[in-house]
Amino acid sequence: MDTDLFWAVRGGGGGVFGVLTSITFKVYKPPSTFVQYTCVYPWKYAKIGFVGDNVLKNYFSNIKKLPREWGGYLLFNGLNFKALHIIDLDLIGDFTFALLYAGHSYQHAMETIQPFLSFHREWTSPTSCKYNIYTHTNTYTNTINLGKHQRIFFSRVNNYTSFWDYEQYVNDTVYTNSYITNFLLSNQSLASSDKLTEAFSKHMMPGGSQTLGSYLGCTATLIGGRADDYPDNSASVSPDLRHGQISMSCGTSWDSKQPQTVKDMLMGQVDRLQTEIRNTFDKGVYYNEPPYHLDDWKTAYWKNNYNRLLQVKIKYDPDLMYRCYHCVGYDLT
Repeated sequence: MDTDLFWAVRGGGGGVFGVLTSITFKVYKPPSTFVQYTCVYPWKYAKIGFVGDNVLKNYFSNIKKLPREWGGYLLFNGLNFKALHIIDLDLIGDFTFALLYAGHSYQHAMETIQPFLSFHREWTSPTSCKYNIYTHTNTYTNTINLGKHQRIFFSRVNNYTSFWDYEQYVNDTVYTNSYITNFLLSNQSLASSDKLTEAFSKHMMPGGSQTLGSYLGCTATLIGGRADDYPDNSASVSPDLRHGQISMSCGTSWDSKQPQTVKDMLMGQVDRLQTEIRNTFDKGVYYNEPPYHLDDWKTAYWKNNYNRLLQVKIKYDPDLMYRCYHCVGYDLT
């Protein structure tokens, strides 16, 4: 077996080295316990105030402290729900925590998720609430009673017996025209939680407490797992991804009927956020959810692995048959 080729296809991306005809996976016994933590907070809500910066700062401060058994997502946006006629509620922006524990103990999961579970529960229930406790068959939920315009801010813990018990209820969102960017955030960046929160808030909530919102949305993926256990040269995956804590994908979308001026305005919001985060924090980008405009794509995707990847590409595909945008060898003629 050619060790260079085997190294390249594990992280080199895009299928640019040839055609894989078979794959052999090493399998492991699944963990014994799966726990899902779900919670929704407002960013700015008339009955609470402008609290989202505190929610985001708490996330950046504590997410890096979770043990590797935890993974999952934080989804947040700057949408003005009432102005966009989504719901008749004075709500601008919200956060949805969807974290999943795959480990050995429900008790361990509950102990380690406490910085999130106990964080300002009153913000998840700004008006009258109802409570149910979920363990296997029950659910703990705080529900705002808004009549026909009901929106739910809640905190919930689900205890599953297998990964499939969780996965079978997950539905992918149907997307439309979109424009995205991505940041691989390191522990060093997360240590500057105040500065990182300020940067995201400035673009997603321009004007601070007086904001009218934005059209931006982000998904922060907790990388977790054991990627960091292996040396940088064990595969061609970027060291920024291997040692990163969060893969943050942000973007916007629009209806196909929108004029070009609206599209340019929306894409400009994403570009300005991308410029600030990459200039201030980390340069790494997750290869599968990249921005279209990326001058330093070689190092952003693969850092110092690109030159070796290029040599493998030239050796196995000298005629450049397998090509794609910003793949290895993209700029060769």
